[in-house]
Amino acid sequence: MPAQLDKVKGVEKSYANRSGKLFRVTVSPLEDVDRVAKELGEVLSTRTRSPTRVIGQELQRALQTEEWRDAERIIELSAIEHRTLTIRTITAFAEEERLNDAQIGRLVKCAEEEWDHLANEISTELRKVRTKRNWQPIYDRFDAALRKRTKPILADEQMDRLMKSLQSKL
Repeated sequence: MPAQLDKVKGVEKSYANRSGKLFRVTVSPLEDVDRVAKELGEVLSTRTRSPTRVIGQELQRALQTEEWRDAERIIELSAIEHRTLTIRTITAFAEEERLNDAQIGRLVKCAEEEWDHLANEISTELRKVRTKRNWQPIYDRFDAALRKRTKPILADEQMDRLMKSLQSKL
């Protein structure tokens, strides 16, 4: 959401708190704060939110107690969470398939290396990711890379089941 809020004319920078329920916006000094607030309210309302302006002591408390993240930090954390979930899903799948420890280790290592390589390669694309569906091209590239790397570990039908498992979890 901060990425959408940053596009509002007059917004210098926006942040979300950890839960994503609060947004903090810095308005350019020469802008009309009420106009910017109204436009921000419209943007938030389109996302089925009911925006409320926080002022006074409530504002001071939120500024001091919340951990604020800008759009880039949110995307970075999201990528870390996706990687963690991917590796957990692959590990669980490998155990369900009753792969031996060596196979599981190789499979997980391949997945970690491919995810990390892909994340580094497309770091600018990751900054553009805004919704779950925007991750699909990334998963498609990961799928292709993992299929290529794991040919000696998994049969084609196992890889198909693994990818279905990953898609259902992510």
